[in-house]
Amino acid sequence: MPNTSHQLITIAEAAALFRVHPRTIRRRIAGGDLTAYRVGPHLIRLDVDEIDTMLRPIPAAGAVAVLGHEKVAQQGRHPSPRPRRLRTA
Repeated sequence: MPNTSHQLITIAEAAALFRVHPRTIRRRIAGGDLTAYRVGPHLIRLDVDEIDTMLRPIPAAGAVAVLGHEKVAQQGRHPSPRPRRLRTA
């Protein structure tokens, strides 16, 4: 007998839950970040518990920088500074 403890919702419901476009949910499915379950030939459902794993906290200001820019963060400058705009009189 299949495990029925999962709460399954539609792509539209998942998008509404996180206030994103349904295309965003579909991209996450295509990218392998979310597992989709096909119910019949056309219906696609998602597990609510797995969708919750999409959420991740944003580190607080002053925390160690991500993406290998630790040295740049220690120097106190942005990893990719914007070029300065020259004023023309």
